[in-house]
Amino acid sequence: SDDVLQVDLATLAVTPLVAPGAVGLSGPSDLAWSGSTLLVASAGANAVVYFDASGAPTGTRAQGISAVLDGGIALSPDGQRLLAVSAQGNSVVEHDAGSGLLVRSAHGACAFLPFDLAYGPDGMVYVACFGDNGIGRVDPATGSVLGPFVLGGSGGLANPRSLAFGPDGHLYVSSTT
Repeated sequence: SDDVLQVDLATLAVTPLVAPGAVGLSGPSDLAWSGSTLLVASAGANAVVYFDASGAPTGTRAQGISAVLDGGIALSPDGQRLLAVSAQGNSVVEHDAGSGLLVRSAHGACAFLPFDLAYGPDGMVYVACFGDNGIGRVDPATGSVLGPFVLGGSGGLANPRSLAFGPDGHLYVSSTT
């Protein structure tokens, strides 16, 4: 329905936070919080749309920085940089989270179909490579692609869609068949 919902963890009540189609929100693919600002990747708008904690729009960043913003987004640990992945463009694009200015693009973190990304505890960026069945790695300081981190199919990994680092420092990856 092209909206963002809020789930109260105490009551499990589900309520709308961002109205359907607000400021062109279409095909939301991922979201992240930066303080009290909600960032939503919108494939249809090909942008990251910013909302305040009440769901009111506060701006648009990263308009057209990748072929299609159809994958995940991640904020740098300091909140200054926003990374976005484009499956269609096979790229990881970094921009300044405040101004929206393009910083750099990295191509080739995956052979094809990068789907999500996350900053690791080591400061590197890890990319779920849906089409490669593996995990790629990028150095965010230089934008250099460091090659495969987990080779395709290792341990039964297939079509990874999302990833996250746990409090134990381990990388957790969703694997689909």
